[in-house]
Amino acid sequence: MEIEKKEFKASYTAIFSVNYFMQGVSQSLFTTIVPLYVIIQLNVLEATDIGTLGTIVLLPFAVKFIYGILSDKYSFKKLGRRKPWIIGPLTMSGIIWVIIPLFVASNPSSVLIIFTLGGLLIYLGIAMADTAID
Repeated sequence: MEIEKKEFKASYTAIFSVNYFMQGVSQSLFTTIVPLYVIIQLNVLEATDIGTLGTIVLLPFAVKFIYGILSDKYSFKKLGRRKPWIIGPLTMSGIIWVIIPLFVASNPSSVLIIFTLGGLLIYLGIAMADTAID
């Protein structure tokens, strides 16, 4: 029995690199930089708020098996089986990273809610892409 070999494309390396880069940057920012920024610059965050922010933001990683089921069951024939589940969520995460500062600058009183919802959506995209890549 002969195993069919698939060609490894350079775009695969680029997709893997972008995914893991975004994952590392997001995790380091939400665990260090965001709490420090909110505490030092805005002085509106307490220790319990930091714990709440971290817990909610990391929830998408707790349910990664759901994304695995979805990405295995549903595919888009023109785009391939995995690409839409990788490129789409990563693009969403990148756009949200650009949008968050605009909301924080215009409404600093609700900064915790903005970072929590934004972080949740960013991590949702990263977890979905990470699951599809794995």
